[in-house]
Amino acid sequence: LTYYYYLVEKKPYIRINKKNKIIEKLIENNKQKSICIYKREKKIKNKITKNYSLFYRIIKILSKKNFQIFLVGEYFDLIKSFPQIKKLVSLPEKNGIYNKDLNLAMQIISDYYIGDTGGGSYFSMYKKKSLIMGNSEGNTFPKRVKVFNYRIFYKNKNIKKNLKIKRFINNQIKINKTALDPDLLYKLNLTIKNEDESKIINYIKKNF
Repeated sequence: LTYYYYLVEKKPYIRINKKNKIIEKLIENNKQKSICIYKREKKIKNKITKNYSLFYRIIKILSKKNFQIFLVGEYFDLIKSFPQIKKLVSLPEKNGIYNKDLNLAMQIISDYYIGDTGGGSYFSMYKKKSLIMGNSEGNTFPKRVKVFNYRIFYKNKNIKKNLKIKRFINNQIKINKTALDPDLLYKLNLTIKNEDESKIINYIKKNF
């Protein structure tokens, strides 16, 4: 994986099949700079780190900057909480029905990326600028992708300030042979919190 990221850093692009009808139509209709906003909601993450208000703030900022915004992934509850979002974004839907091919095409052709970590976040490494929010402990991305990890606490103490707990976390990554997502952290009696919203908003204003 590290070597693959090294190759991406050297040539950060993917070959897009522009003859695909869905992709071709999207490119034809998209005359603005475009951004993929990826929302992921699974297991404990949805209960603790929904981040709906932050996503709404980000979408409003990007709309004012004249981005074509593709909102993809598991966005249904986000829109229920902030229905005004529908007027600011393009959704991967045909006749009001979610379309997985359109969802994938929007992720592929967009110029920029902001969103949660998850399957859709791996397109972030090919964009002009990208930002990942709520990265799983032990998960990595190429250096060109800006990452904001969760803040992790044990008995209300940040694990970064406790080398013993940090070693325990690293050992759990080896045992589970995977990055520790919020569900796994919860089972280890650890608490997760989002990064400070102001840090994320300020980064977006300066870099997008």
